[in-house]
Amino acid sequence: MFVVTEFALALTLLVGAGLMIESFARLQSVNAGFDATNVLQPIAAAITTIDFDHEQHLGSTLRQIAFEKAGILKPGVPAVLGRMAAEARHEIERVALERGAPLIDVAAGSSVAAARRSGLTELTLTTPIHRYGPLVMSLRGAHQIPNALVAARLLETLESRGVAVGVGAIESALRDARWPARLDLRTLPDERQLLIDGAHNPAGAAALSAYITEEWPAGLPIVFGAMADKDLPRMLNAIGPLARPLVLTSAPGKRAADPADLDRIARAAGIASIVEGPLRRAIETAWAHGPLIVVAGSLYLAGAVMKELDLTW
Repeated sequence: MFVVTEFALALTLLVGAGLMIESFARLQSVNAGFDATNVLQPIAAAITTIDFDHEQHLGSTLRQIAFEKAGILKPGVPAVLGRMAAEARHEIERVALERGAPLIDVAAGSSVAAARRSGLTELTLTTPIHRYGPLVMSLRGAHQIPNALVAARLLETLESRGVAVGVGAIESALRDARWPARLDLRTLPDERQLLIDGAHNPAGAAALSAYITEEWPAGLPIVFGAMADKDLPRMLNAIGPLARPLVLTSAPGKRAADPADLDRIARAAGIASIVEGPLRRAIETAWAHGPLIVVAGSLYLAGAVMKELDLTW
């Protein structure tokens, strides 16, 4: 599925490639198989990955979630399929066969060469159609590598169906794509820094954890706040061990988890934490432990910290 980052990457690629909005309206992403995206008749589609989130709406197993995501598949409309667990892939393939939707396996005939460079990824993509790079991707994190391949293959599919794109436009978009609040490193005028990440589910928390482990293996001060209906134990187990320290705050909104409840969950997992209710106090407490901090756990929290620090989107 296209979650926030992947959807943003594809959209940025479309804009970077100079495509008309009417063309974008015919490219379909998915958040749920039977939601409003299905009023469109796309000319191409993509499912980047399947993981656990919104289980109350989509189901409690990967097969159930995959079935919902497969609502994007339409007869005769090609769909690029990213890497995912076998359970999810089998369900997508079953529905595609049933509906007559041709699938394009992103890995078939493609290869990726990647290396880290100053927190970013130097990337070369080779597909059955084109070679892209070497170039330095603007979006951070190893999880963006397979997403970039899906996006490139999707745009190639659009091109095969009459939408002019071009290698140069795709390379430019990969270099310049930007998505606020997703491994978003900001520097304030006083040189203090923060890495803002809207990771709001276990998969997002794992991606953030992997990035911190790669770049700052000793850990960083982390400010964490999330919605109460999320899988908080798994999120905190992914992020908490890297926190030096873990500072708990409240994200905006009625659904937000109480910092005291977050503290109980963290301590049950053996993770020490500092409870700070107000966001400003939480980030100042974190900065007292180092000039670079992380703020994560919710897009609502990400928006609030950007507003608090007068950061532009």
